[in-house]
Amino acid sequence: MRSIRLCLPCVLGLALFASPAAAQDVTVSFRGALTSVDNSPFADLAAGTPFTGSYTFSLSTPDSNSMEQVGDYFHTTAPYGVTVTIGTHTFRTDPSNVNFLLELVNDYQSSDNYVFHSYTNAATDGVPIDMISWQLDDPTLTLLASPTLTDSAPDITRWQQLFGLEIQGRVDWMPFFLRGTVSEVRLGTGPFYIPSPAGPQGVEGPAGPAGPAGPSGPEGPVGPVGPAGPAGPAGAIGPAGPTGLQGPQGPQGPVGPAGAVGPKGEGLFSGSLLMLDSGSPQPAGYAYVGTFDLTPSNDARGRGVLMRVDLYRKN
Repeated sequence: MRSIRLCLPCVLGLALFASPAAAQDVTVSFRGALTSVDNSPFADLAAGTPFTGSYTFSLSTPDSNSMEQVGDYFHTTAPYGVTVTIGTHTFRTDPSNVNFLLELVNDYQSSDNYVFHSYTNAATDGVPIDMISWQLDDPTLTLLASPTLTDSAPDITRWQQLFGLEIQGRVDWMPFFLRGTVSEVRLGTGPFYIPSPAGPQGVEGPAGPAGPAGPSGPEGPVGPVGPAGPAGPAGAIGPAGPTGLQGPQGPQGPVGPAGAVGPKGEGLFSGSLLMLDSGSPQPAGYAYVGTFDLTPSNDARGRGVLMRVDLYRKN
């Protein structure tokens, strides 16, 4: 981003031809705190030190810049200029040699800008002060409608402070810088309330007696379910429980393949008679009937041959 600070000195000479300001004066007060201190000769100033200040300009001051987007309003007489108080030190425009510029930039190089510079300043505690500046930036190009002066203070909540407030000076020709951010701006003068820094922590006193318990408040709404915690370790296996009731019979499964054919049985039905040589063991499934002597009818010698058998009936 361009720096308005770099282009302003080229038009400084135009201030010599600016007409004296008329009586349409506007004063803007501000306060803030330092953000950085570089090579400062003021030992009591550090980042965080609060400051207050004000600047005064005239609405009758002519625009000395020929560019349509830029308005340069140089002031060369008192009471115009800026005053900043930081701690016990006051930095101000030299009232006997005022060279104070208020510049407004509208829709130029992708930014709106609100800037002041005090080019000649009184020494502070014997220390030369070269420049007192403040710059606001608006990359949205919406905060300025034109570069014309108005009697309103900038809305500090809407501007950016890339540079902020800056005071430059010299000690034995070595430069130093005090930089800060403005936190509040208003029209007119008057003291700002700046809280005093907190004192040291005191000794804690004894605890007082407990007061009576207050009435119970209404039950609050149920909070959201929290995230699941990690799984805990597995517990010990408990004893076996009692056998449950038998469930319903499931569906019949498919019929299996036919088995191999077994050996052929005796083929007798109940009531059939079975003759065995007398004295043979009684077969299972049969009832003993009696023992008989049998004589064959076709004996070749023409005489009978006796055969004793045991007769059994199938159950």
